[in-house]
Amino acid sequence: MTKLTPQIKAQFSLDAKFQEYLDMVGLNPGNAAPNQIQEMKRAFIAGIGMVQVLTRDSLTEYDDDTGVEILQYLMDQVTQFWIKEAERQN
Repeated sequence: MTKLTPQIKAQFSLDAKFQEYLDMVGLNPGNAAPNQIQEMKRAFIAGIGMVQVLTRDSLTEYDDDTGVEILQYLMDQVTQFWIKEAERQN
């Protein structure tokens, strides 16, 4: 079994990715309601967990090309969600 290097762990740190997400959406934890950040982190981690379960349990039954198309389909849905959110904000 390969041991993860500190660099790899840093690259895939969910705490770091959550902070990147907060930066992306422009949310400063210091300005948030007390429970807001905790609830957002729960939803963030739950979403990541569901994608992992989806890829582990469902994606493996398809060939590589179809798997890539499924991943792109998932990414397209995420992109469309954020486009609609941005439009809703305006």
